Amino acid sequence: MKISILILCLCFFVHDFCAQIITDLNQNNVNATISNSGTFFNNSSIGVPGYEVPKNSGKHCVYAASFWYGGMNENDELLMSAQFYQANQDLFPGPYSENDSYNDPEFESKYNQIWTLTSDQIMDHILHYTDPSYTPPSAIATWPGNGDASLGVSQQLAPFVDVNNDGFYIPEDGDYPDIKGCMASYLILNDASNTHGSGGAIMGIEVHQMFYQYESADFLNRSTFVEQRIINRGDENLHDVYTSFFMDADIGNYSDDYVGCDSSRNMMFAYNGDANDESMGGSTGYGTETPSLGRFSKS
Repeated sequence: MKISILILCLCFFVHDFCAQIITDLNQNNVNATISNSGTFFNNSSIGVPGYEVPKNSGKHCVYAASFWYGGMNENDELLMSAQFYQANQDLFPGPYSENDSYNDPEFESKYNQIWTLTSDQIMDHILHYTDPSYTPPSAIATWPGNGDASLGVSQQLAPFVDVNNDGFYIPEDGDYPDIKGCMASYLILNDASNTHGSGGAIMGIEVHQMFYQYESADFLNRSTFVEQRIINRGDENLHDVYTSFFMDADIGNYSDDYVGCDSSRNMMFAYNGDANDESMGGSTGYGTETPSLGRFSKS
């Protein structure tokens, strides 16, 4: 039996000062490891894959993934952020800082985070934020709706519903994060706070990524969505800017996989090379019920 697993990536254009943060996005039948190191679906601290389907099965179909970015400046010089594993890190935790405050302890405290929450938590906040006994979850209380100007950060960061339209994220006023799905993880990265491990020249971009899942009875229960916003905060005007997606797809046993693409659907996919996916090298195989993995993108 063939089982399809889908990762949907929606891409929109418009520093190594601290340890990475890792969390699990697991609202549906996928356990997806999210990291603010720029590489996701991987736990680089222990070197193991991080996209488990079905959840709690010990079977994984992705070892690691990341987005790549590149563009030309006004002198037609290539600027690039293109990491493919933690070893050549090009993206770093936190927003772009115009006064280079990346090593400020306050910067780390505020922005070296992944904000993970559910739609149920948001609804509970909407219903009870005025109750004297109510305490909002940490992800709502610390949501980075507004940046700290003293740290050189943009005033407007993560999306939120501004109940009284005052322009400020204040959860005590009933404001709440604007997320998608039944559960979401939000993170903010920059490519400017340290030298790129890939050797690429710094672009000066700030990258917002929202990973989210739906709990359902159809294929969405095996899907993870990724929406990202890429902002040029640097001093250089860029042209011919492109983004691409690196993924090391390991369908259980990593030694017998094939990859392909469907250009009409803007989809890349990976699948097992034979009818039985054996366990190998510490990786648990899927057996005779081998899945296929698809990655669909929309700009």
